[in-house]
Amino acid sequence: MLGVRSGFLSLVKQKNPEVVGTNCIIYGEALASRTLSQPLKQALDCVIKVVNNIKASAMNTRLF
Repeated sequence: MLGVRSGFLSLVKQKNPEVVGTNCIIYGEALASRTLSQPLKQALDCVIKVVNNIKASAMNTRLF
């Protein structure tokens, strides 16, 4: 899917060669969170907990 020669990433890079691809968003988030300051990391952790709590409820994930 993200193939360099014949995947989605190659099609996107044809339009904009400056695009950077990554295999997993969660892995990128984990790498980025290692370099955050402690107060910013605590805020990010709080936001992640709130979003996960909201998404855990079946009523909040409906599209209608």
